[in-house]
Amino acid sequence: TNMSTGKAIESDGSSSNGEPPKGESAFPTVPGSLLGRFFQELSAHVVLRNQNYLDHLKAGGDVDILVGSVEEAEQSLRRHVGEPAWVLRRSYVTNCFYPFGHIDLIPRVEWWGAAYLNERLVQRSSEPTEYGTRKPRLAHEALVSWFTSLLWGGFFKARYRRTVIDAALTDGAELQKVLAAATGERWGKRLFNIATTPEKSEAWVGAVRRAV
Repeated sequence: TNMSTGKAIESDGSSSNGEPPKGESAFPTVPGSLLGRFFQELSAHVVLRNQNYLDHLKAGGDVDILVGSVEEAEQSLRRHVGEPAWVLRRSYVTNCFYPFGHIDLIPRVEWWGAAYLNERLVQRSSEPTEYGTRKPRLAHEALVSWFTSLLWGGFFKARYRRTVIDAALTDGAELQKVLAAATGERWGKRLFNIATTPEKSEAWVGAVRRAV
């Protein structure tokens, strides 16, 4: 298990090139009722972004779920939705691949072992949604949406621009607080000052990574 390299802890049914096996077609469509039962049983969880998870899966996306226990969440997922075609376990996420899309079970919000948002705070501040799940406070969702692509990929994902802007305008005090907790007071303030144009943070990727 190596957090510095991000290598898999364990994988089930994976091919040698790290791709999911081809030809599996257990679910021709997204099994909404089965996923609904899974979420009903999952006590401590927060869907970190893309709250309408069924539409997001149908569009080819995945579902990022912060969970209290990855082991229990995976067992529940297998019980209600069925066996994944492929599972990849890393220290920071367990990816469960199904023909309809993949479900990411996340124990903590981090980048190469550096936590940038306290998972207990996210759980404690979450609220129920119309989809039978729980969602983060807006400032927390904005930080995850902003930093996931920025830290891991070195870019800002434009689809989350509105989320970050809305957080800056309506939940600004909390956004500034979690930015400072993630990167320190200096960089937290600089990032908050461009939160209505968050794509500008692409110019600061190296510095933000070092700050985290």
